[in-house]
Amino acid sequence: MLIQALDICRRVFGEEHVNYAVSLNNLALFYSDKGDYPKAEEMLKQVLEIYRKTLGELHGSYAQALNNLAEVYDETGKDREAEDMYLQALDILKKAYGENHPDYSSTLCNLALFYQFRGKNDKAASAYRQARDSFMAQIRQQFSFLSEDEKEKYLKRVLYFFRTYQSFILKQQANDPSIAGEAYDIELQAKGLLLNSDKQIRNFILNSNDTSAIRKYNSWLSLRASLSREYSLPLSQQRSDLKLVEASANDLEKQITRIYSQKSGLKELQNARWQDVQKSLKGGEAAIEFSSFPYFNGEKWTDSTVYAALILKKGDPYPRMVTLFEGRQLDSLLSGNNRGRGQFYKQPL
Repeated sequence: MLIQALDICRRVFGEEHVNYAVSLNNLALFYSDKGDYPKAEEMLKQVLEIYRKTLGELHGSYAQALNNLAEVYDETGKDREAEDMYLQALDILKKAYGENHPDYSSTLCNLALFYQFRGKNDKAASAYRQARDSFMAQIRQQFSFLSEDEKEKYLKRVLYFFRTYQSFILKQQANDPSIAGEAYDIELQAKGLLLNSDKQIRNFILNSNDTSAIRKYNSWLSLRASLSREYSLPLSQQRSDLKLVEASANDLEKQITRIYSQKSGLKELQNARWQDVQKSLKGGEAAIEFSSFPYFNGEKWTDSTVYAALILKKGDPYPRMVTLFEGRQLDSLLSGNNRGRGQFYKQPL
């Protein structure tokens, strides 16, 4: 299908057109995923040349193609070329979109992984922190205004970064115990994102006694039901103003989300840090966040999931990250093989 689409673009637009470059980029990513890196590299170089001629080198699409080529170089051991491409892409994205754009933070995450895989932990830590700051700025500025579909797509990107960063933190805390504070903040951020869900919003709005908010919510439900009926019809029978109805539904959803964010205390949670939690603790109390994430062993990603507790006490200089067990141990416990229970973490807080 991708080859067929590329052939159609070639015949319709020619090989110097942006649409042809987009199709060629998609095919290159397919070959990269399949491990055919020479083909992917050749195609991505062609994509870059087309974008350079048609869009210029300060365009987001050009930067994204640089990132894609950097990933190919990353996989094939061309470290110098990969690092250079990542840095070029970041510089372009910063100029084109600023530092609080999803493409900028995702490229930073790729650069952090690049450094992590090569044991350049200081550089990896710096890139991770910059990516974290970028993602958190986006969450504060944009997340509450997204529709549910937009949130779902954004969540996948952000939660992937959170889990990747936590695996790095787990390895680094032996050298820098204070880095566990960042893992604690990540859990607070993740909780805030998950609370900003369709179900949470519905329950809050309907129990708010805010007649204006409830009216908007019911109007939104009515538009969604209407759209659902339209989507079930053949295209020839769908209403002519369907795009306008979709836009109205999307706008209403964003208004409802904004009301929820402002009145539910969600903004406070999204802006919270472990220091804020610690201030609310009394002597002898502890606030514990639980986390799970895929494990990177310093050379590659494993098929293991790590479960950890982040423990914060009143007088602690920073939280502690304690590994509890791996996914296989939990599977063994749940399957009825309980002989290893005593091997799990047991220690006073």
